[in-house]
Amino acid sequence: MKFTNLTISCVVFFFSVTSAAIAQTTEEKLNKINEEIEILKKEKEKIDAEINLETQKKALLKLKLPTLAVDKNIEEKITFENLEIERKISVHRAIEKVADKAQKEIINHLGSDISLIFDDSDYVLSLLKSQSKYKYYKDTVNKLKKDYRKLGIVSVSDVGTVVESLFDYFKLFRTTKDFKGSSIEMITQRAFIAKLANKLRKNHKSVSLYKPNKNSLISGDAINEIIGELNELKQYQKRTENISSSEANKELKDFRQELKKFLDRFTISGTESDKEKIAFLSSILEYATFQNIKNKGKVYFLSIEKIKAGNTIRNTKNIFTSRLRFSGGVIINYIVYDYDKAEIVFSNLHNEYTGFKKIRSSK
Repeated sequence: MKFTNLTISCVVFFFSVTSAAIAQTTEEKLNKINEEIEILKKEKEKIDAEINLETQKKALLKLKLPTLAVDKNIEEKITFENLEIERKISVHRAIEKVADKAQKEIINHLGSDISLIFDDSDYVLSLLKSQSKYKYYKDTVNKLKKDYRKLGIVSVSDVGTVVESLFDYFKLFRTTKDFKGSSIEMITQRAFIAKLANKLRKNHKSVSLYKPNKNSLISGDAINEIIGELNELKQYQKRTENISSSEANKELKDFRQELKKFLDRFTISGTESDKEKIAFLSSILEYATFQNIKNKGKVYFLSIEKIKAGNTIRNTKNIFTSRLRFSGGVIINYIVYDYDKAEIVFSNLHNEYTGFKKIRSSK
């Protein structure tokens, strides 16, 4: 019985000690967990404070920045606008090299005492059409002058008639200006013509240069020449009209009729027929201008048959830098020909490439 009681006492004592140890260990763990929770709370408060500070900085920066319109393509547009001029500069530098070669070839083949017309097809076609009209005009004027001399009418100075007729014809040539934009495709061709003409003017001053545009190429000398002849015929008309019908013979009457019919083609009446008359006069003046150019020396036409240009952007970049380089190239085929002989004098095809370079200031 004593042994049993001792055993029970031992068991109770063991469980009591074990429970106390377990209770102490649990409390220690809870304390440690609470400490870790406090540390995490402080870390969270620190992170929240940093996030709040960054949010405030962004809000402040947004207030300072200008407001930009929202555009999903804005980056592409900015890139295009910033680089377009550099790309064109590289092409124009290639064009300048071809122009330098071309001007040397022209002088070597033709000499420097020439007239050079930068040709476009519209001008040549217009010349072909105006040649026959100019011939008709000249033949008629010469015939009327000859017939007038045969009549033996004494010339009488008539200043009033001259002044009046000068005014009538000169008013056709009042200048108006009309400004229009050019297509991008035409700029490259015009750039080549401009650079070539500039080099010829600087290095060979005896070369006369002409560039017909959409309108006829008409010079002041041609206007003075034609108006002078028309005024002379108008004086003939005035003098023959002063002769009475009773004194006029058949030869004089026929002359009057032929002269009136011819001068009517140049008389502006303010009607729809004026358009046809002005076009007829413009054709004569155009060819008269061409004749005056030919009288100064040998005339050649330069025709640009083909021009192709292109450019490339190379962007070399790494984590630290970004380097933009531009290249430009051009292919130009031109022909120089003699209008009167209808033959090609010489022609050539040039190509030039700048390679990738940084765009610097122009010379």
